[in-house]
Amino acid sequence: MNIAPNDRPQRRRIPHRMETERLCLRGYNPDDAEVLRSTVASNAEHLGTFMPWIQYEPQTLEQKIDLILGFRSEYDADRNLVMGIFCRATGQLLGGTGLHPAGNSREADSDGSGPMELGYWIGQAHEGNGYVTESVSALTVVAFRFRPLERMVIRMEPANTSSESIAKMLGFQYEGTTRRSIAYPNDADPSQRRDAKVYSMLRDEFERAPWRAKSELGLSTWDAMGQPVAVIPPAAPLAGF
Repeated sequence: MNIAPNDRPQRRRIPHRMETERLCLRGYNPDDAEVLRSTVASNAEHLGTFMPWIQYEPQTLEQKIDLILGFRSEYDADRNLVMGIFCRATGQLLGGTGLHPAGNSREADSDGSGPMELGYWIGQAHEGNGYVTESVSALTVVAFRFRPLERMVIRMEPANTSSESIAKMLGFQYEGTTRRSIAYPNDADPSQRRDAKVYSMLRDEFERAPWRAKSELGLSTWDAMGQPVAVIPPAAPLAGF
């Protein structure tokens, strides 16, 4: 089903669970704390190259529970949506992803029209299986179908060619490089901040994307109560019918 590029959806809550052919994308629960702790710990060197938050590791189980409770509070408020990438068949945590207010401006996104930034990571053992591409395409669909936004953003360090290749593959367009715009927690000196390459996708580009229809049809979503939510809401009946 196609939607005209000028027909903006009303803001709806981002679903709490999304399923693709192979994956389940959902917000973390407190009982995910141990598997998140162990997965991050076993991938610390792998993730440390490009993930600023890895500098807060290692964390205890109690710290991970507190972190997840913070994530869940933000998710429930439909603001900053951090989620795990789980294997549908086994329930194994494969990586993480999320939809975030671009530019760290939550106020600008209060009506749902502000740009959103998509982030992701995958465990080293699961690289090369297309899991990130499957996740990013699904969340791009969700962002444009549940929010009236015009623009989606993906940022990565220039050396992060794996992340960049996913953005290119899905049709995100390179906008430019913002210098010293990524701050790592332990970088007290602003001159140590890292550059970021910025890719974006506009709503009309999303509608024309060759992968959109397949991803849309293969995507199922549920709300916080476990009730199915239509990715594309049914059209309102015409008056008199």
